[in-house]
Amino acid sequence: LAINFSLISIFIYSPAFLNNIKLYYQDLKVTTVNKIKNIVHHNKILLVQIDDESLSRIPDNYPFSRRYYASLISKLAHADAKVIVLGDYIQAPSQLDSAQDKKLALSIKNAGNVVTRNQLLRFQNHRGQEKWQLTPPIPEIVRSSHALGFSRGLPNSTNSIRKWLLHQEYEDEVYDSLVIKVIKLLSKGNPNYEIELIDNEYKFTNINTIKYFSQEYTFDILNQVNINNFIPELNPFEKLSFVDVLEDNFDKQSVKN
Repeated sequence: LAINFSLISIFIYSPAFLNNIKLYYQDLKVTTVNKIKNIVHHNKILLVQIDDESLSRIPDNYPFSRRYYASLISKLAHADAKVIVLGDYIQAPSQLDSAQDKKLALSIKNAGNVVTRNQLLRFQNHRGQEKWQLTPPIPEIVRSSHALGFSRGLPNSTNSIRKWLLHQEYEDEVYDSLVIKVIKLLSKGNPNYEIELIDNEYKFTNINTIKYFSQEYTFDILNQVNINNFIPELNPFEKLSFVDVLEDNFDKQSVKN
């Protein structure tokens, strides 16, 4: 009995076992509890997704021409979306139609509230030192965007991503993630909502509520700062079909709100 009890104790209290329990809890919290209790404020966020309907009804093959993204941004801007986030990283100019890059850039510029994505890569140099490299999208997108932010997941021991970087220091500059850029844009002109970086932590102030978040954040931030960084795997908020937005077949009031 003593031996069995010792084996059980080793199994239950081992760091690996406790870590797995924590990870399973995080997954359960996001996929189940958040949906049931509606605590991620999904009524403020709409995910425009390329679903099966979009793939079947849009005549072009995927990946779609950037002309479609230009039209999408224009439709959302005309519906008075407060912030529009383009999650795709536009790494290189189009090889088929250079005019589509200009059209996308023009729609971003006209909207005036589009946050686009740059690329944050981690690598080791020839000395084995960890380094970071920040790569912007094509120049047309850089010039037309309201702000640029990165989306960098941090894989754990099981190669699952449950944490993301809020910001990263690179060449003596602090660079914000997409979620920080979006929060800053949403809080602009709102005296009740502030965000500032203090000693490598972000301080969020929403009326009289103050919360601090370190450089790495988990799903818990979704419940506490009233914003999400549109990670599709979470799926707790309302979605719009890409093709429905293109065809003006969507509720514009929900976008405005």
